Amino acid sequence: MTPTELVYLVMVIGTKTGRIELKTLGQSQFGNLGQGLDVKTSHTFKSVELGGRKIRSQADVCIGLDNTFVVT
Repeated sequence: MTPTELVYLVMVIGTKTGRIELKTLGQSQFGNLGQGLDVKTSHTFKSVELGGRKIRSQADVCIGLDNTFVVT
């Protein structure tokens, strides 16, 4: 990833659902936003698609410099 391809990731608690959600914004030529196939740019924070799975706690998420894992 180059400096012009930054992806920002936030973990929030949904006000309506009360559940932990991951949201991303940014740009990645590889589509690493987690917002669906071929989504390479997002100018607003949108939910990461987890295939219907839910994050149970903050301990389920491991964030590194170049990757993020969610254990569901």
